[in-house]
Amino acid sequence: MSKKVKLLAATALVLALLVGTMSIFAGAATIRLGDVDDNDVVTTADARLILRHAVRLETLSDDALVAANVDQDPEGTVSTSDARLALRIAVKLDEERFLEVEDPTEPTEPTEPEPTEPTEPAPTEPTEPTEPAPTDPVEPPVEFLPDDGDIGSVDVGDLD
Repeated sequence: MSKKVKLLAATALVLALLVGTMSIFAGAATIRLGDVDDNDVVTTADARLILRHAVRLETLSDDALVAANVDQDPEGTVSTSDARLALRIAVKLDEERFLEVEDPTEPTEPTEPEPTEPTEPAPTEPTEPTEPAPTDPVEPPVEFLPDDGDIGSVDVGDLD
């Protein structure tokens, strides 16, 4: 290779590293959509995992769910169309897709709560004490026996 080509390749590599470093310091992270196993390449295995999640055979982690939403559905739902897109990317029928998100590890400046005016409790009107409701005395249960107390008898010989 000529020196110019080597110099150009080295410059391109340094430039790529600088751009990657700048995005790290900017507090942003790049997610490769479809790469749910986070190995930096979208494969048919990723498409399979997305499909299994879409049909509720498997549950993906929160990080994988972001990557699984390949079509960037605004509601964030992962469906079979996401699996289809991931498969098309894996077999090079579609171009890879990326998502820039804020880096959750990047510290953010704390925001101070807005001061609120102190509020006084609403005045309550005095209430008169109430007496407890009178309770009804419990009446004994009523017996339904004949007055003479005879409940009758059965002759065993009558049963034959």
